[in-house]
Amino acid sequence: MVFICAKCRPDPDTAHYLYSLKRFGIRPGLEMVSRALSGLEDPHKGFKSILVGGTNGKGSVCAMLSEVLQSAGYTTGLYTSPHLNRFTERIRINGREISEEDLSIYINRLREISDGLIETPLTFFEFITVMSFLYFYDKKVDIALIEVGMGGRLDATNVLEPVVSVVTNVSFEHERFLGKTLFDIAKEKGGIIKEGGLLVTGAKGRALNVLKGICMEKKAELMALGEDFFVEECGDTYFNYKGKSLYSDIRLGLKGSHQKENAAIAIAALEGIRERGFKIEDEDIYKGLEKTFWPGRLEFLDIKGKSVLLDCAHNYAGAKVLKEFLLKEAVYTRLYLVIGIMQDKAADKILKTLLPLAEMVILTQPGQERAMDVDLLAEKALVYNPNSIKIKNVDRAVGYGIETMTVDDLLCITGSIFTVGEARSGVRSLILT
Repeated sequence: MVFICAKCRPDPDTAHYLYSLKRFGIRPGLEMVSRALSGLEDPHKGFKSILVGGTNGKGSVCAMLSEVLQSAGYTTGLYTSPHLNRFTERIRINGREISEEDLSIYINRLREISDGLIETPLTFFEFITVMSFLYFYDKKVDIALIEVGMGGRLDATNVLEPVVSVVTNVSFEHERFLGKTLFDIAKEKGGIIKEGGLLVTGAKGRALNVLKGICMEKKAELMALGEDFFVEECGDTYFNYKGKSLYSDIRLGLKGSHQKENAAIAIAALEGIRERGFKIEDEDIYKGLEKTFWPGRLEFLDIKGKSVLLDCAHNYAGAKVLKEFLLKEAVYTRLYLVIGIMQDKAADKILKTLLPLAEMVILTQPGQERAMDVDLLAEKALVYNPNSIKIKNVDRAVGYGIETMTVDDLLCITGSIFTVGEARSGVRSLILT
């Protein structure tokens, strides 16, 4: 096995090299990742994993699983994407981000190895996926929670043979790659189901039927929300769980009623791995779920006495969840909305869902190549809320919103993980001033 020596010294251009791989775009398929891992003597086969796919809630479920497994005493890896503020957020062990030094060392080492092993360069996501698996192997994690990047069947993470596969839910997204119908998208996401394995899912309706069919073909066990395990509401942040075990008055650290379903999915996955040899006490589940924090997901910040809500609602399904929270759970007099959206997202559906709720809409554009031009966004937005203005710079947009609102109002920043990430950096700096 190739070991990354702590004495290695990183080159100064590691970050530039890593981000230069974005020029190769998205390449669905497992061939190049498999070849790179094979050349490294398959580090991904040296640790247990749970593979978490779906449309929304993947990161939240991974975070919940990570906290519970840490509470149970397991050395736990966590691989998610994209990041909000720092690249190192993507790769963690027991909640601690990979250090800048280790990141540089692993980038340089994998760069050296991959250049010698394969003639076709790895894409950005392929590279960091291989790098993460190598890092988890070297650090001897007991189990890693791995978030699927896009789809499932042809996603780079799908080289794993997980203890449990999870599909949180299925909605329309990435139609260019995953297909135009819910059937096609569910089939792609169901590609992470393994022969004779276990799938835990919160999918419903036609998407669930697709996943059931794949499970039958692969002789995999299925645990479906609403059929094999259940959520019983019992308060704003509390719920009861009924599955292979019973849990009462579970308290969640994450806000939003939708997180109860995510937590139930996490518990069902934990029941699955417990049957497969992991020792997890009931106390670990209660403690881990209450402790879970996932930034940028219904995250409230107090800015000089004014309330700011960050939420990465980057697709139509996420926008519907946010709308439900704003209508039924959040408390405010008037809503101010800062929103920036990526070009490949269903902008009209997101805007139609959220903009009518707002007193004022501030349209912005995060510093990403994929970001929708603020002028085009404005053309779409004015249809749903005529009180919409353009402020291209995210920090200025947020600053204007904070200046305009009163202490009884709510400023919600949403539309993209990248918008929220930029805003979160700026907003948190205001807290410290």
